Amino acid sequence: MAQRTVFSAKMAFLPEGARDFLKRRAIEFGGVAVLLLAAVLAMALLTYNPLDPSFNNATTAPITNAVGRIGAFVADVILQTLGIAGAALVLVLAAWAARIMSHRGLRWPHVALLPAALVLFAAAAAALPESSGGTLPAGAGGWIGQMIYHGLVPKLDRLGFDFGRLPVAIALALPALRVLAYCFGLSAGQWCAKNRSDAGAHA
Repeated sequence: MAQRTVFSAKMAFLPEGARDFLKRRAIEFGGVAVLLLAAVLAMALLTYNPLDPSFNNATTAPITNAVGRIGAFVADVILQTLGIAGAALVLVLAAWAARIMSHRGLRWPHVALLPAALVLFAAAAAALPESSGGTLPAGAGGWIGQMIYHGLVPKLDRLGFDFGRLPVAIALALPALRVLAYCFGLSAGQWCAKNRSDAGAHA
């Protein structure tokens, strides 16, 4: 408490413009830190090797992940649970970093809705053809996506809806994109404006 009082007293001696300057630089530094986190996570995911040491693979083999042992473990957890949908984490962190560095800030719903977007993307990825998972141990959607997809399809079949994998993947990906856009910090108006600008560019 005493240290905080001393710090506050020191800050009080600074000109008001200097205090604002330091506050803005601190916020921007926080945004740079989030951007670096996104870059490190992207590197860990891109260099994922299922043969690296992880919670699912106890081995003394050399680690090939570019981020080392921590990267190998983190990438394995993300890809096992979410599959390729884990890449959305990188995009969201980069978008958040841009908002922080531009002093637009984040609101609680931007963070709170991220799990919903990731789960929807994982389910959509699980609905893709099985070869889409490549070498991922739990497939393209991870075990979360597989659980949702294989729980949803029998219910649709009982209702007489046999859509096949691709339509189900699209139906799940559309709301996932909408929720992810909100997590980026895009409002409904901004999302519509972006769609109109993209449509105009292709016209």
